Amino acid sequence: VDFDKHTYAFDLDIYKVDPSAIELVSEFGALHSITPMPTVSARLDAAETEVLAESRKEPEPGEPYVTVGVLDSGIEPNDYLSPWIVGRFSPYPDEELDTKHGTATASVLLYGDELSQTEWVGAGAFNILDAAVFHRDPAGMDEDELVSNIQRAIERHPEIKIWMFAGGWDIECSDRDFSDFA
Repeated sequence: VDFDKHTYAFDLDIYKVDPSAIELVSEFGALHSITPMPTVSARLDAAETEVLAESRKEPEPGEPYVTVGVLDSGIEPNDYLSPWIVGRFSPYPDEELDTKHGTATASVLLYGDELSQTEWVGAGAFNILDAAVFHRDPAGMDEDELVSNIQRAIERHPEIKIWMFAGGWDIECSDRDFSDFA
């Protein structure tokens, strides 16, 4: 049986087999479990609206801002975000990205407190590494591809110590456990 091996964590390997081979593989006595590979995508939960901050934040020259890696669908370099974007990682060409979710995520990171008129983040401003780990396919992508993209982004940027991941999909979060993905 042909398969792809993906290492999710130090002691967690996932083997992806073609769906046509599942019956054959499921007969293997030493198999712990077999489940369909989840499909994920980055999408906005609500209707798209454009809300603009009253003023744009500009980096102060020489100020040592912390860089946050934003693992998402890509960030549109608009007037509000461009001055803060210090790099980009993506395994996909620009035409395969839909940057709406990632742009919203980065906007909340930089302007969320101001727009909500509540201190949620309270940490000021951040430089941003745009790590576009989702592609635009409306059918989504297999979880193993997303995990591989996240691993490559983090490996290529070991200097970044804070990573933000806000992919929105139909998997409900538990109040009591971390998901297998987490």
